[in-house]
Amino acid sequence: MPKRTQFPLLLAILAISAGCGSSAGDVPEDTPPTAVFAAAEGYREAGELKVARDLYERIYEDFPTAEEATESGWLYAEMLFQLEKYKSAKTAYQEFHETHPLYRLGELENRLYKIGEELYVDGQGGLLGLGIFPTSAAGTTTMEWIADKLRNGSRADDALMFLARSNMDIREYSDAVINLEELLTEYRQSEWIYEARFLLGENLMAINRGVPYDLLVLRQSREVFQRYIGIIENDELRRTEYADRLVQAKERITEIDRRLAEKNVLIADYYITVQRYDSAKFYLEAATRLYPETDAAEKARKRLEEIESLPE
Repeated sequence: MPKRTQFPLLLAILAISAGCGSSAGDVPEDTPPTAVFAAAEGYREAGELKVARDLYERIYEDFPTAEEATESGWLYAEMLFQLEKYKSAKTAYQEFHETHPLYRLGELENRLYKIGEELYVDGQGGLLGLGIFPTSAAGTTTMEWIADKLRNGSRADDALMFLARSNMDIREYSDAVINLEELLTEYRQSEWIYEARFLLGENLMAINRGVPYDLLVLRQSREVFQRYIGIIENDELRRTEYADRLVQAKERITEIDRRLAEKNVLIADYYITVQRYDSAKFYLEAATRLYPETDAAEKARKRLEEIESLPE
């Protein structure tokens, strides 16, 4: 951080002492950057954040080679953040990062993540804060920027999990799958790795709703949950920590088996209507063999008996 000058700015001191009517214009345009920075610091300490913001911006824009320029660019974004001007702060932090990619990187990641959360919540308030026409765009684009531009940082995995959950909220399950698969692939040491695997299974299940003849996505979901169960059950600590999720994963597999059995019967019924009985038998036998405890398996057994009784 630049050294604070001891040079006093009479106008700034008088404005701060007055406690009202302060503006960046109280500091003359020909004031050297070191003195402008000192004035900005004084305003900031006095709680005059808008004036401090304008002075930091002046240094950053008008004196780019000054010793104080980099810290001023950072503090300009900080003032916007503290003033809760989140959209402007987002732009300021992102533009600052483009030219100073390593400067206060950890703080910048945390600020942008917080901004993403705030913009998302604000967007959910919708028109006039009444929840009409809610939007998540301002918040999610911030998280997308973190996941893309700060992919090697400490919050990229958090941003991907946030995006996955926000996509689930608006039933964009395929997009949630993309977020979760990226998290699982790129951030294997993330604290979210187990939750991401569980939610991946959930979203694959959701994608399959309303697709009558497709078995593939449900099978993928089952594989994800089965692997999740295996990972958790093989570790005593995880069994305790994820006990509730473990129960839920097993429930999901039971539900998936029910759906798969019904789909096999549905496909078989189609083949029966077109008199392709060998194909029908293939799916009916799959239902009885793979999912014997389901109601659909009982239907499949009856269908098989009916096919066997048909005249040749």
